[in-house]
Amino acid sequence: MKLDYEDLQPGISESEDVHGIRRFQNIIIGVFVVIIGIILMPLPGPGIAIVLVGLNLIKPDNKLVRYIRARTPGIPEEGSIPRNTIIFAVVMMIGASLISYFYGDIIFGPMKEFAAPVLDPVKGFFANIWSGLTGWF
Repeated sequence: MKLDYEDLQPGISESEDVHGIRRFQNIIIGVFVVIIGIILMPLPGPGIAIVLVGLNLIKPDNKLVRYIRARTPGIPEEGSIPRNTIIFAVVMMIGASLISYFYGDIIFGPMKEFAAPVLDPVKGFFANIWSGLTGWF
C-alpha cells in the first residue's frame, strides 16, 4: 500500500487558522462573561444564567451544558438551539432584570434585615474589588 502525499500543503490551512482564532476569541469572551456573572451573583439579576453562557462559550460540549440541555424542554440534546427558544430566554432575562431593578426594594424590602448579615460582607468585598479596578485606570 502506497500513500500519496503530493496534494498536501505544508503549514496550517486558512480554515484551521480562522477556527483557531474564533475558538481563542470565544474562550477570552467566555472568561469575561463568567467573571461578570460571578460579580452579578449577589446582585439582583441573572448572574447564574450569565455564568452558564460564559461556560458554554469556553467549552460548548461539557457535562453541565449537556445536562441542562437534557433537562430543559424545547431544547434538543444535539444541534443548535431553536431561535424562538433563544429569543424567549433573552426576553425573560431582560424582563426579570427590569422587574428586579424597578421593584427590587418592594419585593426584597422586608428581607433586608434578615439578609444584612450576609450581604454586607459581600458588598464590602465587591466594593474593594471595584475600588482596586478603578485605581488601575
